[in-house]
Amino acid sequence: MIRHLMDQHGLTRADLVPILGTASRVSEVLRGEKGLSMTMVQRLRARFRVPAELLLRTAAQTPTRRSETRRGLTAEVGRS
Repeated sequence: MIRHLMDQHGLTRADLVPILGTASRVSEVLRGEKGLSMTMVQRLRARFRVPAELLLRTAAQTPTRRSETRRGLTAEVGRS
């Protein structure tokens, strides 16, 4: 969703730094490694004028790296 909004508004990753915090945080969020905090959701909502629910739903559907790692470890343990 964030990538779509960036495309629609002609923004780059650097343009999201004031909204999400740092360049590394922008990269982590766009790669799906980090979720959005409520502060980030509010800033994105205000910037793009979209409902917060739209951003929260996207964040909830994005798997976290930790859960992927746990599944990977579980699968490896199960194979032993």
